[in-house]
Amino acid sequence: MTATGELLTCFIAMGLLALSYFSHHRVVRNRPLTDAQARGFRTAGTAMLVLCYWLASRHYGPAYASVLLLGWVCLSSIILVILLSYKPRWLQPILPASAVVCLLGLLY
Repeated sequence: MTATGELLTCFIAMGLLALSYFSHHRVVRNRPLTDAQARGFRTAGTAMLVLCYWLASRHYGPAYASVLLLGWVCLSSIILVILLSYKPRWLQPILPASAVVCLLGLLY
């Protein structure tokens, strides 16, 4: 898997973690967030971060993967903050599209 796929995996993880907050979820999906949904988004986001680290450590080694993961988390968070600030509704179609690209990258 390339660095782009791992960055997208990190972006999906940060997007899921952002959707676990009530205010972000209300703006993006235009409906209230339940406690079960918040736990689900938090669990899925954490699992995606673990998956991203596992993929990176398999490809680059654990020491370099830690540094890369920190950079990917920062970059994807900056993109997510900009997206949530200016076009929050775009997050709803972008996350599934990113997931499809990541799955294609895993299969390729």
